[in-house]
Amino acid sequence: MSGLEWKIKEVEGLKNDIRNHKVVGLVGLEGLPSKQLQEMRNRLRGKVKIKMRKNNLIRRSLEGFDGIEEMSKKISGQTALIFSDMDVFKLFKLLESSKSKAPLKPGDRTPKDVVVKKGSTQFKPGPIVGELQRSGIPSGIEGGKVVIREDKVVLREGEAVSPKLSEVLNLLEVYPKEIGLDLKTIFGDERIFDRLDLTIDIEEYEENLLDAVKNAYNLAFNVAYPSPEILPNLIGKAVQDARNLAFNANIYEKGTMDLLIGKAYSQVIFLATKILGVGRDALDEDTMNLLN
Repeated sequence: MSGLEWKIKEVEGLKNDIRNHKVVGLVGLEGLPSKQLQEMRNRLRGKVKIKMRKNNLIRRSLEGFDGIEEMSKKISGQTALIFSDMDVFKLFKLLESSKSKAPLKPGDRTPKDVVVKKGSTQFKPGPIVGELQRSGIPSGIEGGKVVIREDKVVLREGEAVSPKLSEVLNLLEVYPKEIGLDLKTIFGDERIFDRLDLTIDIEEYEENLLDAVKNAYNLAFNVAYPSPEILPNLIGKAVQDARNLAFNANIYEKGTMDLLIGKAYSQVIFLATKILGVGRDALDEDTMNLLN
């Protein structure tokens, strides 16, 4: 088989994968060792298919598919195609959870602020105390152990790590970097999603959802919208309003008689108390007994 024939066959194979799956994505493989890649293949087996091909073959495979072809703009560096039938949000969460922690090598730029936390370490007193202090990490000795005296930000996001600091962070097992399949873009549900589209704060999302439900309920209740969820409370409110109206208007019916009798009793007691202030002779014996 000639080189051209092989390329045509490879591209057609990728096109078939695109046709046979609901979701197609592009992932970056930069900095991912072959061992970890194989481990990820094993963990994702049955859920995600990973195809590593040259970038020009990937571009060719995306041609001719409405919507999907636009993803070729995201192809750069080491790129692979992924195929799946999962929901795009669940797939993104799966890819993120499959990443593993990795140390910063000298010259690497940190993807986030690096904080060395306060607390005891596994190290016994020795030269490491000086190494920590020279790296700007406040440290000392307590109870026969080297301790970090306070939280310390040793690198800001985007800064490059020096060889010495890289060594210290590795000793402390501080691994700020994550390695894995880095999603660039994905096609599913008839549209393209970028990484930011899929990055959702679950707790914030749940809070917003609960707030939306509460606001919708309150609105429906206040405008008396008779939906199945609101109707029982609307009926309860209507009954209470009708009872209050009947009570205030002194309408005698079964639901208000006990309240009206109680109201009349209170008025009698109040009036009798006022009359009693004028003189005991102003009240008859029955009323006096009632007050007593």
